[in-house]
Amino acid sequence: MKVLLTGPILGYNRGREKSQAEYLIELLSQKGIEVVWASKYPQRIKRAQDIIKTIIRHKDAKLGIIMVYSFGAFLYADIASYLMHRFHIPIVFWLHGGALPEFVEKHKKWVKRVLNRGKILIAPSFYLATYFRRYGYEVEVIRNIIHIEDYPYHTENNISPKLLWMRTFHPIYNPKMALYAHREVLKVFPEAFLTMAGVDRGIMKDMIKLSKELGISDKVSFPGFLDKEKKYEYFKSHFIYLHTNFIDNTPVSVIEALAGGLIVIATDVGGIPYLLKHKYNALLVKPDDYKKMADYVIGIIKGKIDLKGIRTRGRALAMEFDAKNVIEQWLLLLNQIGC
Repeated sequence: MKVLLTGPILGYNRGREKSQAEYLIELLSQKGIEVVWASKYPQRIKRAQDIIKTIIRHKDAKLGIIMVYSFGAFLYADIASYLMHRFHIPIVFWLHGGALPEFVEKHKKWVKRVLNRGKILIAPSFYLATYFRRYGYEVEVIRNIIHIEDYPYHTENNISPKLLWMRTFHPIYNPKMALYAHREVLKVFPEAFLTMAGVDRGIMKDMIKLSKELGISDKVSFPGFLDKEKKYEYFKSHFIYLHTNFIDNTPVSVIEALAGGLIVIATDVGGIPYLLKHKYNALLVKPDDYKKMADYVIGIIKGKIDLKGIRTRGRALAMEFDAKNVIEQWLLLLNQIGC
């Protein structure tokens, strides 16, 4: 059996996070399924050309899996699905991104034309599944993938004011909220420290400048992209994870933090309320409410919040994303659609 997968498979490039597509490719290959894929190119024209060439070269594939993102990236899903449809390859659309509902509302006809070429839709969250089911689409929920054994669960009760923010430095991830929250925490706990890790997409220098303007630059570090080994080191040495996004779906970074035993404080945007439950497995705040985020950090450090229950339930949630569980769901789906 040959499966053809298209999407932004960029983790093969140095300094890029390993993508969900790469995890799925590995898992399917381990089950004896041949997977051909495109594309690793970040450049738009090269990526489109690679997708087209790969589909034409492998038009004998028994199934196509197309990763679907919003705005400019949706064009790749259109191109890939058009070709696969012409070659009579059954299509599974794999939905991604918290901005997808907003995009659909602006481009309903385009989205309908493209998605109607598919056999079924896969969503990694109940947030996206619920949205698309309203439009009559058949949507299966299959979680994103992590390898739970890669995240040692630190159960020590060494409460510390060491905060971790880990995302791409881009405005939609609102990194300045973490800096403002940290400034408030420092007023109560001068020993607190914030690590802000991730790939720069144009605003890291602005965040470094802001940390200086806020007078907290000596209490913040910017280590850049964290590879697998460094990421686990930072999980072990930090205690609280700050997630400040304006837009989101099912962020793998949050699942990783939960798996490692960090206490997650996140903005309740997009798919986050479908994923996390306030004071059950995480703490939620409104977008850009840095003062409330700081209040929760202070409350945690002062011992006013039951951390054991939150951490235990956070780890249990992360277990649902373990590769052993997720691959079985994918195999069941492939069997159901006759592959």
